[in-house]
Parts: sequence; structure tokens; C-alpha cells
Amino acid sequence: MQDSAGLDELDLAIVHALQIAPRAPWRLTGEVLGVDAVTVARRWQRLQDSGLAWVTCVVTDTSTSIAVVEVDCVPGSAGALAHRLASDPQTLSVRHVAGGASLTLLVAAADLQALSAYLLDGLQTLDGVRAARSHIVTKLAAEGGDWRLRSLSRAQQRAMAAGTPAPPASTSAAAPLTALDRRIAQALAADGRMPLTDIAQHAGVSVTTARRRMNALLGGRRLALRCDISLPDSGWPITVTFWGQAPADQAETTARALVAVPEVRMCLNTAGPHNIVLDVWLRALSEVTSFESRVVQMLPDFRIADRNIVLRTVKRMGRLIDERGRAVGTVPMISPPEQAGRSRLTLEPDAD
Repeated sequence: MQDSAGLDELDLAIVHALQIAPRAPWRLTGEVLGVDAVTVARRWQRLQDSGLAWVTCVVTDTSTSIAVVEVDCVPGSAGALAHRLASDPQTLSVRHVAGGASLTLLVAAADLQALSAYLLDGLQTLDGVRAARSHIVTKLAAEGGDWRLRSLSRAQQRAMAAGTPAPPASTSAAAPLTALDRRIAQALAADGRMPLTDIAQHAGVSVTTARRRMNALLGGRRLALRCDISLPDSGWPITVTFWGQAPADQAETTARALVAVPEVRMCLNTAGPHNIVLDVWLRALSEVTSFESRVVQMLPDFRIADRNIVLRTVKRMGRLIDERGRAVGTVPMISPPEQAGRSRLTLEPDAD
């Protein structure tokens, strides 16, 4: 039975399984889904090769500075500017939107100084940028990698989680990512299921060293793996960003309450006139108003001030996305060691 244009029920179940355990062995995934490991591996290869689903790696270092940026473009420049911004590793996501801006960006930098350089010395100087409004993230209540499909039973979800225990949590103080850490992160950003032998070769170390360091980074929550899916093929093709305001003393509790709403994929606390930003996945445009009404009834002190409907995604957490919503390339979110902490926007302001 075809559940959507490019994914059937087994495909969706595989994606859900990898959302829970991105590097789960195919043997375990097959056992949980009731199919053989070869079938699961073959299905995943098709999904990955066609850009329907992928596993990637994100930096989750708490010292990272993150901002949601609204960009107003000179008429006719939005397309070229979106692709220019998508080439920069610090620009994690780029989307064309209908609403108060032409583009919205998700930007990450090593610290506030580096983020300021991106926004003031890079973005503001680019041809086609008429104005930009930045919303600095103060707390991440939920990010896109936390969102799950509804394809597995609760028993299957528990089996996937139990069969792939997380690396031991690190108790050591966080230090800046080393050159080795960045090479491992870059390999995982390209393919979060990359075999350890290939990761070790990419990083220039032994398999034992690559395994130990990768587990330390994941266990210390310096890096996180996530399985993403093509939106048009997921059954949830509509993305809406809501900009909201909660009373200052309720901002964090309101964000936590919003995370429990099934359609909420990302929820951020920000500094500024809108102290909560939501990314929501919906099945149809007709659900926008009903979702908003439900949220306001649930949280009467929360006010939705604006909303943007995503028209087209150009880049999503490091993956370049085509007009069909499928992944067609990678711009690693982790810069190579020689460019750590620097943006290509400031390194090459006049590049095409």
C-alpha cells in the first residue's frame, strides 16, 4: 500500500526506526519491523540514493550561538541569494516563505562574536539583502531531530531504543571541538550511518580511535545524529513558522507545553518581541487556522503574532533540497578545521 508518492508503509517504518536509533544495525531494525535485514538495507539505500530520507549529524554544543533570521530581499534577488546563503556552513537552513519576509534562515556560530560577524559583516553586505531581522535563540525546547513519524507501535519504539543504548554520558567539562572532532563530525554530516572504517579513513585515525572519539562526542551531547525525511513525501507537506509571545515568566513553561503538541517540530525561546518561535508540520493548508485555534485554547496567555508558510526549502540542516523537497547535496554544518568559526559569507563576500 502506497502511503505517499515516494514512500510506502515499510519505508516510513524504517525512517521512524532510524529517527529513534540512527545507527541501528539492520539486523535489529529488521527484527523489530518483521522483515529480513537485507530488505531493510536495500530499502534504506533506495531512500538515501533518491534523497527521500537521510541521516546526518548536528552540533549540539551548548556554547553555540543560534539565530533565526528573517531576510527581506530586493525584488528578483531571492532565488540567487538563497543559493548563495545555502553554500555557507553556518547557514544551517534556508527557506522561501510567504509572510513578512522573503527568506528565513537558521544560523549557528561558535559564539556570539562569530554570530555577530556573520550577521553584520557577512549577511548585511550581500547584494540583494534589503533588510534582516535576527532573533537570538536563548533556549532550544525541541529541535527537528526530536520529531517522530507515527509508523511504529509503542512496543516497536521501545525495542528500537532498548536495542541501541546510547553511548555513555560524558562527565568531563566541554572543550572546543578539536580538528579530529571536526573531521569525524564532517563524515557523519555527510552520512550519519557511515561505517566506522570509512569514518576512521576520513579522520586519518584508527578505527578504535574513531569509535572512541565518536562515542565521546555523542555521549557528551556535543554531536547528535538525526534521520530526516522529504517533507512532500512524508505525509506532512506543509511547514508553517509561528512567531509568538508568552509572558516573560511563562516563556519556558509555555515552550515545554507546546513541544507536546504532535505537529510541533521545532520550538525555540528567543530574545526579542517574539519570545517563542515554532516550526509546525501539517497535512494540509486548511489545518493552519485549526492548529492556531487549538494552541490558543490550550494556552490562553500565549499570543501568536505572525506566521510564515514555507513555499520552498533550499537547505535543511546542512542538506541541499531540490524543488521536489528531496536531498540533492550536502554542505556540512561543521566547517573544516582551517575554517573553524569563520563564515564563507565573510571569507568570500563577493562569491557567486
